[in-house]
Amino acid sequence: MGNYVLWGKDRLTGLNVKQSGLVELTSKHGDWDADSKVESLDALMESPTFNEANLAEYSAPILRTKRETFSRDEALAHCPPDLYNVFKSLFYTIDSLDLKINYYEL
Repeated sequence: MGNYVLWGKDRLTGLNVKQSGLVELTSKHGDWDADSKVESLDALMESPTFNEANLAEYSAPILRTKRETFSRDEALAHCPPDLYNVFKSLFYTIDSLDLKINYYEL
């Protein structure tokens, strides 16, 4: 509830309490609390605390795909009739191998 009150946006202004200046909040590490932000790379490089080792290399964003779960019943329902018995045999082989692996691990 506290996070909702502190970080929720006001309907009229569209700002949260920190943005509107009603409450003085600090971030966890204080990185975003400074009043003067560095606006350019040149200004950053002139800073005595600048370290090139801290710069992160640009990389492409990681694409996330929705992973579908395999359903044996659905596969059997949509398979051609001549492959139905082949699939049933394959699923039986997979189950028996899985059971043997579990017995071996025990």
